[in-house]
Amino acid sequence: MVHLKKINHDNWMECIELDVHDWQKQFVNPNILSLAEAYAHSDANKEDAEQYYRCIPFGIYCNDQMIGFRNCRKISDTDCAGYFFESAVQKT
Repeated sequence: MVHLKKINHDNWMECIELDVHDWQKQFVNPNILSLAEAYAHSDANKEDAEQYYRCIPFGIYCNDQMIGFRNCRKISDTDCAGYFFESAVQKT
């Protein structure tokens, strides 16, 4: 079954080991940069979180194996409130 799981101290190494094909690298940042961005904004106060659209990293799992990665941003715009998935990396 495919499901999302937050990236934490138990699975972050598995996340940064995911990679894309060479021709795809121009379209996405390495996962370690996306995790650094999420960490940098994780302790932002409420006003900063609204300004910077705080990132929440998720692993995409098929059963117990991580097969992808997504950064999620909370959007508070009244016309489009909810969550936005931005970067994606799938296992090659």
